[in-house]
Amino acid sequence: MKLSFQFHIVRQTIDDEALLDSRATKNFLNKQVWKSLQIGRFKLKWPLTVNNINGTENRQGKVMHYC
Repeated sequence: MKLSFQFHIVRQTIDDEALLDSRATKNFLNKQVWKSLQIGRFKLKWPLTVNNINGTENRQGKVMHYC
């Protein structure tokens, strides 16, 4: 998630964007872990696009399900 902000210094104000860290690194399962845990999953109403830090779409594709 990107957040727009203003940085105020003595002589000027700078408009910029920052990338927020969701801290969700350990809250995701890959398919192998999901299968080994044998837990159910549900299809999302709309797929979620996952973007890399450089703004490109992740090559593993969209998130289609949740547990």
